[in-house]
Amino acid sequence: MQDYALFLLDMDGQVAAWYGGAERIYGYTSAEAIGQHVSILYPGEDAAGKLQEKLKRAAGEGHVGTEAWNVKKDGSRFWANAITMALRDENGVLQGFARMVRDFSDRHDRDEKLRHSRGRVRPLPARGLVAGIVSGEFDRIPEANDAFLEMVGYSREEFAGRPLALARSHTAGIQSLGRTRARRRSAIRACTPFEKS
Repeated sequence: MQDYALFLLDMDGQVAAWYGGAERIYGYTSAEAIGQHVSILYPGEDAAGKLQEKLKRAAGEGHVGTEAWNVKKDGSRFWANAITMALRDENGVLQGFARMVRDFSDRHDRDEKLRHSRGRVRPLPARGLVAGIVSGEFDRIPEANDAFLEMVGYSREEFAGRPLALARSHTAGIQSLGRTRARRRSAIRACTPFEKS
């Protein structure tokens, strides 16, 4: 399995078996890896302590999955997806651990780029997204809600009391609604509220 590093650990976290996939991914030969503590594959001063906790958890739960930075023999890092499984004999006695590691650096890079790009995207406002205006006498606008003002790019002070034609010139579809409004006003001498989706 060329895409995976597979190796075995004893009860103390020492490498007991080192297979070809592990050699390809990490760069250590079998002779160099066997007998070393698995913490040589992880950056950080407390790697051994953290790994011991993971082994203890795998022993209790049967297996544990993690993702973290790993270090190759040449010192370069890669983002690793690792599954550690407890190995037990026929009587259920813990004998050691099997570890399968896959290089997920490409996926990690894509996730990071996506996370950073989301930070640049303007979040949707928490308030409702219904834009509305109130038309008063002589087609003046005495009131407009925040969503409408944001849509046309005016402040409340700039927009107050302006003619309805100003709103029509800034929003697609408002002109046809204005004609509908005029027809309703003529027919029943009042204009009922209406919506544009």
